[in-house]
Amino acid sequence: FDSDRMTGAVRKKMTNGIDNTKCMVVFVNQRYRDKVNGDDDRDNCRYEFTYGVEQKGPQCMIPVVMEPEMLNPRDWKGELGAALGTKLYVNLADDDEKTFKAACDQLYNDLMVIIARQDPSRAVDAISDAMNKTVISKSTSFSSSALTCNFDGAPGSVVISGAEGPRAGMV
Repeated sequence: FDSDRMTGAVRKKMTNGIDNTKCMVVFVNQRYRDKVNGDDDRDNCRYEFTYGVEQKGPQCMIPVVMEPEMLNPRDWKGELGAALGTKLYVNLADDDEKTFKAACDQLYNDLMVIIARQDPSRAVDAISDAMNKTVISKSTSFSSSALTCNFDGAPGSVVISGAEGPRAGMV
């Protein structure tokens, strides 16, 4: 994704996105785990994840599991497992419509909690929003290893990380 759609100083754009975000959503699949836990310091997935952990900390990161093979966090190992292996994850590995909607609701609520924790003045709005709507939709053609997007009306409130391959979610 980065090499296809981001031009110029890709890593600078990644770090700017992370520096100006409140939360990172990390889409976990086998390929992403292998890249983050790999030895290639030139890999953008590894770079972005490491920078996100250093700057935001795991408390501002939400793991979203995209493949059934990744449902056991003990299989994440390495840097990915160390940073996110003890966190509750959102399960988007199931294609069932009802399960997917429940997982999207969970992701939205988790995002609202993190955003409200960082900006208490928005806590009431975040709770109200979480109770009244879900703004996440499924897309099988979207994948990202670094994308800054708008969420709940606040520019730069979420960074999407990971989920290279055919299955990914869109926030």
